[in-house]
Amino acid sequence: MICVDRTWAPGGGPDDKGGNAGYVVVKFPKKKSGEVKLGDPQDGFCADYAPPAPAAKVHVPKKLEKKKGLLVSTKFGDEWPLTVPYAVVRCKNITAGGMDLNVVTLKAPDGTRYAVNGTAQDHTSYPEIDPIWAPNPEVDGLRIDISPVLDAGLKLCK
Repeated sequence: MICVDRTWAPGGGPDDKGGNAGYVVVKFPKKKSGEVKLGDPQDGFCADYAPPAPAAKVHVPKKLEKKKGLLVSTKFGDEWPLTVPYAVVRCKNITAGGMDLNVVTLKAPDGTRYAVNGTAQDHTSYPEIDPIWAPNPEVDGLRIDISPVLDAGLKLCK
């Protein structure tokens, strides 16, 4: 990957002064047969560009590595809604009031199990997920969308 400043020489651009027209990031394929990807034009200079930091490696205990329902933060990127690096979700089908319901729970690295959905909150003694549910860095008072965790849990009930 390289960053390319887009400039124009004196006699070009606004007021014929020359200058900066922003930059683009070019990504090269790992294989020769791959395609070069040209990023969208950005304002500023390449010196302003900071590539995304590589995700920190998450250590998952060996006994959990192949566990059904294992969710690891590095697979979600910025969409990871929890403050813990990994968790194991599970889903249990129950019948209550003549209705079939799905109870989605999550086990945190410290062993604490949390209720993920309202059904789990109503039909288990597990605490709500709030203590490990990450705040939304862009909107005060809101949290990151929990639906990827909930959806992963619900898939286990099917």
